[in-house]
Amino acid sequence: MAENKTPAPKEIIIPYRNEATRMLLIEKLKDEDRVQRILAVRALLEAGDGRNAQALSDMARDSVEAVRKELAPRPATLGGAPTDAFKVRPMIPEDQITENHRDPRVRQQVRLKKLESDPSSNPDFSLLLDDPDDFVRRTLTEKILQTRGAGSLPIWQKLLGSEKTPLRIEAAYALGKLDSKSDESAMVALMGIEPERLRLAVIESLGAIGGDTTRAAIASALSSSTGKTQEALLRLASRIQARVALPKLRDLVTHSKTPMAARLLAVDALMAMMDLESKPILLKIINDYRSDPGSKLREQAARALGHMGAIEAIPSLKKLLIEMVIPIEGSSKTYDEIPTRLASLLALEQLKAFNEITLLPEHPATRDFPLVLRAELASSLTRITGKPYDYRRDILIPSHFMESLTPMEYPSDIAAMMARPSVFQASP
Repeated sequence: MAENKTPAPKEIIIPYRNEATRMLLIEKLKDEDRVQRILAVRALLEAGDGRNAQALSDMARDSVEAVRKELAPRPATLGGAPTDAFKVRPMIPEDQITENHRDPRVRQQVRLKKLESDPSSNPDFSLLLDDPDDFVRRTLTEKILQTRGAGSLPIWQKLLGSEKTPLRIEAAYALGKLDSKSDESAMVALMGIEPERLRLAVIESLGAIGGDTTRAAIASALSSSTGKTQEALLRLASRIQARVALPKLRDLVTHSKTPMAARLLAVDALMAMMDLESKPILLKIINDYRSDPGSKLREQAARALGHMGAIEAIPSLKKLLIEMVIPIEGSSKTYDEIPTRLASLLALEQLKAFNEITLLPEHPATRDFPLVLRAELASSLTRITGKPYDYRRDILIPSHFMESLTPMEYPSDIAAMMARPSVFQASP
């Protein structure tokens, strides 16, 4: 009897030897030199390693177009492996090009053509929006708003009360684009309605048309919301400056059972509205190392304190910046998040704590700063003093300076010395 053998898992071939090299490539994605970022993107793409997906996805927002282009799929080269990327689509018979075709792109084109052929003959465009695909409906909505503008408002107002959720979503989107202030109360009444995707569409539009009615309703809506709806309401509160909701925002920040995403957005809202009464809450967050060790909440609180001009936070911010490892009482974890230190340095600069910053290069702890923090400190010192600072020569301790140089950067005397033949070279 033949023995069943389980096939060995296929080994992933990656262009780096170990995890440390992979992390170095991830770090290079943040390099100031765009060439370094491009090379890192190429190496990580070549790896085919799923762990790099999020880091590569973030590079789609890079400020340099050449870096973003590296993420675009490339067509197969001539003579390479066969590909279906450029396969010609078969022609669709004329009698099958209808509003009910299985391909949403065909349905989209048919409905757009009907809308554009004679708009006056089809004043009630809601029949064209009755399509199961979001892609088709939103394309038609955009076209209607573009061609008819405010003239389409009565129909959108009617569709907001439709029994069909997809039509109500399109109506909420359109009313926001048309900035229909008269529909604010009707939209606010829908903030707590099911399903969630309708609520999110309504909240997004209220960001454009929301006024006092929306501001007054946000605090109550936040108390009964969770998940994406709660996060959308927090963004809305920040966008329309809903100061009546400030007490609720402070409660969300301090409540440990509030999801972290919501707490971060609540801090954002407090910062956007310059809520000075929340400074003690934010100061407590950056001083409390026992809860949420290494959390982004501490980083966000540091940014907010700098933005609000909280000079009383300077000693705590300096401690966050200097202390490389802060033991957490009763826990094996330690606090060592670099983003929080960067936020603390920026906050100190905003608070004009220039004396504290200018003394940092002489502080013993600075020699252990990671590369990204030394570079940011050099940039901060340059802005403060007006004198150019080099993060290797002026921030790094001398014994490490030579190690950080490339051969092309060696001083002339050392470069000349290194060019000489070795004294141990054998005579010819």
